[in-house]
Amino acid sequence: MRETDIAAEIFKVWDKKLRRYILIEEFAEHLISLGLAPDDNSVRKIMIALKGEKANFPDQLSLKEFSRLFELSRFGNKACEKLTEEFNEENF
Repeated sequence: MRETDIAAEIFKVWDKKLRRYILIEEFAEHLISLGLAPDDNSVRKIMIALKGEKANFPDQLSLKEFSRLFELSRFGNKACEKLTEEFNEENF
């Protein structure tokens, strides 16, 4: 499974309300619980890295933006590994 496919599947699981975006609070909850971010401030920095500083809807993360998480070198590798583990545990 390619990283973009993994990202899409994880995004679907996390977007429980089927809004086509994830709120920063939801994103933070997952990243912190997986040990990928120590606190909300770190999550906000990750959001800025994914969206840019002058993004519209700064507290929402689209699938396209979420997919960028998997492209960020060291963080992307760790995130991909952890998120894939979570996805596999939840769905299989």
